[in-house]
Amino acid sequence: MMRRFRIGATGLSCLAGLALLAGVARAEPVMLRYAAAWAGLPAGEVHLRFDDSGQGYLTAIDIDTHGLPQLLTHFRARSESRGGWLADAIPQPEAYDVAYDLRRKHKVVALRYAPSGEGQLARRSAGDTSTHPELPELMRRDTVDPLAMLTEIRRLAGRGLKPGERFLIAVYDGKRRIDVEGHRAMAADPGTLRIRLLARPLAGFRTPHSDEEDPEDSPRPAEIVLSDDQRLIPLNASVSIAHLPLTITLIADCSRTACPEQRP
Repeated sequence: MMRRFRIGATGLSCLAGLALLAGVARAEPVMLRYAAAWAGLPAGEVHLRFDDSGQGYLTAIDIDTHGLPQLLTHFRARSESRGGWLADAIPQPEAYDVAYDLRRKHKVVALRYAPSGEGQLARRSAGDTSTHPELPELMRRDTVDPLAMLTEIRRLAGRGLKPGERFLIAVYDGKRRIDVEGHRAMAADPGTLRIRLLARPLAGFRTPHSDEEDPEDSPRPAEIVLSDDQRLIPLNASVSIAHLPLTITLIADCSRTACPEQRP
């Protein structure tokens, strides 16, 4: 059976949301530092923060490229996802903000979520710099942002996702709509949970040329390994970028001791 993650009926009031928090485990904020490698070469570092210690969740990520990726793209980014909880501690996104530099251009993604009919709809808000038309409402309804997707994967793992059990998460990043299929792998190293993912592009991607494959439009496999404990820390992750492997590996848990400053 495949679990389908949807933002269910969202006419919930703030008071109702607070009542649901009685079943949400409080945890201290988690701050982690990762090294990124692309095709086996150093590519940058990533700082990741999870904070569900209050009346909602906040997930934030800082990405700073190094080496050849930095020379080619000048990419760096800061993203933040925040929201509340629905029943069974399902994340309900409220806002997704990204500020990033790419090829010497500065861009901003600003998504906000609001009730719409029996569901929830993502909309661009003031400050968003995208020049692409918004996708049809059907593609933006009952979706989560990429960081809330990670929050949901950790929730599913913490709720006892069984080996082989499948799930589906609808993701919208402000431009593109993706269905992410996932399952817990049968085999994993002791003390870990291995989650295999397949991102299926649905809308907002380039139309591939008739005589060549466009990697952006192709289903893309990925994998994430979590610690098999209450913290569910992402230990490493991998995905293919431009047909070459990108890997991210945990190098420091800075939850109690501050991580070194990122490179300028």
